[in-house]
Amino acid sequence: MNESKHTPGPWTHSNLVVRAGRSQKHPMGRQIADCYRELPAGHFDEGENAANAQLIAAAPDMSELIMKLQTNISLTPELNMSNYTEEEVETLNHSMNMLSGLIDEYFAKHPKAQGAPA
Repeated sequence: MNESKHTPGPWTHSNLVVRAGRSQKHPMGRQIADCYRELPAGHFDEGENAANAQLIAAAPDMSELIMKLQTNISLTPELNMSNYTEEEVETLNHSMNMLSGLIDEYFAKHPKAQGAPA
């Protein structure tokens, strides 16, 4: 697994601005994104803009969770299945394969989430 190249989390959001890592140089945190978006004719959808800020701020945590899932799924083939029925084992294997496939699909669509070059 490659090391991520994005600004490390946690990221926070306030007043439609997403920030990370407070420091002396950036006492309010380094700005990651400004989610203020004015619609045509001067309209402003604060709810949508706030939801965008919240989603962007959650990105590092979501990426970390997906990487942890990927790691843990690769460890599960060693489980002792002797206490389960054949049908339960098939269901579990099917679910694990689906989840693994979804994670692979995510990283195929978003290679930068694993630190791949842009």
